[in-house]
Amino acid sequence: MEKTLIQAYLNSPYTYNSTRLHLGESRSELSVVFPERWAMVTAFNPESRQLTPEENQERHAALEVAVRQLGHPVDHYVAGEGEWEEPGCFIRGISLAEAVQLGRDFQQNAVLFGVGSRVALVWVDPVIAVRMWWTQHLV
Repeated sequence: MEKTLIQAYLNSPYTYNSTRLHLGESRSELSVVFPERWAMVTAFNPESRQLTPEENQERHAALEVAVRQLGHPVDHYVAGEGEWEEPGCFIRGISLAEAVQLGRDFQQNAVLFGVGSRVALVWVDPVIAVRMWWTQHLV
């Protein structure tokens, strides 16, 4: 994996429930409560190749369908900012294996998987998990 790509994921803001979050190495107090098990998966810009807004919206709709077919409720989050702002699905109750498979199915480099406020940046091919914590920045 390219170091610049890894750094982009680590530096990216993630906005969920109007809370701006970053990946960090230490635990911090959060104003948002996370479920016991969850994942954040996007279908935008596969393998970090920018697509048109129309292509990305089609992919996002297909991801929502795939998540619902797995039997999980779909909520939303936004990763990144500017030209790399990417909406995605916040998925409650999903397993790590399901999250990784969705990442692969939608040609993503990585997904986020968490248990409570503990979060892992999980590269999908090969599967490598980097355990982190959420840190909060007010929007």
